[in-house]
Amino acid sequence: MDREETFLTGRGRHPTESKVAMAFDKEGKLLALDSDVIIDGGAYGSFGVVSAYYNGVLSNGPYRIPAFRYHGKRVYSNRIPSGAMRGHGSVNPRYCTETLVEMAPWSWVSTRAELRLRNFLESNTSPFHKFRITSNGIREGLAEAMKRSDWKQVWQAALRPRHRRRLRVVHQRQRVADSLEQAAAKHRPPEDRHGWRHHGAQPCGRHRTGQ
Repeated sequence: MDREETFLTGRGRHPTESKVAMAFDKEGKLLALDSDVIIDGGAYGSFGVVSAYYNGVLSNGPYRIPAFRYHGKRVYSNRIPSGAMRGHGSVNPRYCTETLVEMAPWSWVSTRAELRLRNFLESNTSPFHKFRITSNGIREGLAEAMKRSDWKQVWQAALRPRHRRRLRVVHQRQRVADSLEQAAAKHRPPEDRHGWRHHGAQPCGRHRTGQ
């Protein structure tokens, strides 16, 4: 097949329709996550059961969530079959989780980065999905990124009406032989002439050379 035929007939990532709710207490501690998801699997079963499973159990991302409810359906459609891509079944729910953290009232703490630090999983723990997490450096990685980027000062400057800037906290999690984490702080002003500002930990690499 040529390149066009490959894109027309090859398996892609599962499109999903997600309704997700998150609860915090007045101190900014994450209490619960409720997820209702419809996954478009295309014309055949493919990785159906596994995709629906991962979509639920990996929804928490790097956060400790005491109460969790997941209702997921993988449905057939007249599309080409959906398959396993990098981050199989976890990219879409994690996007939802991080979006809700960004939307949370961060007045509990001084910045959204500190809200995340308050809710990260610890090392040597087992969340609701019972996956054993041994090493976990995301807390230390984000704290170091905040320190090197002078995050609090940058955040306060971004809140000034005449100098508003878009700020996001970005972190990536990979499932490898041992759970490895990396974190970054990103500063992106609204006008390109001011450029970008990135700070973060060294990427941890991959556990295999190909996918």
